[in-house]
This record gives sequence, structure tokens and C-alpha cells, in this order.
Amino acid sequence: MVAGKRQRDYNFSSGGMDYACQFCARMFRTKSNCWSHEQMHLGNTTCHLCNKVFSFMQALHRHNATVHAPQQSPKKF
Repeated sequence: MVAGKRQRDYNFSSGGMDYACQFCARMFRTKSNCWSHEQMHLGNTTCHLCNKVFSFMQALHRHNATVHAPQQSPKKF
């Protein structure tokens, strides 16, 4: 049994993978993980500046902040 999951909620026949991606049929243990994966298929995790595709929105945000962040000029006093 998976830690933190009650035995009656665990689907032994699917190995606990109860949610399928509607685009590629990849299986996920949680609905939220499946939703996050589907965002990649929908193009919601594609960088609009360089067209790089990321698995998760968080990775896209990190990419934009580090790669495409505007260069900050040094402060003048």
C-alpha cells in the first residue's frame, strides 16, 4: 500500500495510477498531476519567447525569470 493512502482508496489493478492523460494516455496517481501534465499538451507550458516546452508551469516561470528576465541596470546613487 502507498504511504498516506487508505487501502480502500488504492486501486491495486492499476498500481494506483487512476488518472489518464486525455492526449497520450499516460497514467498518473493524482488528478492534479494529470492536469499539470495535460497543460504541456495544450501548449500552456510553452515559452512564448523561445518556444521551449516545459513539463510544468513552475519550470516555465523559473525559465522566464532566469533566461528572459530583463537585465537590470546597476543602481546609481
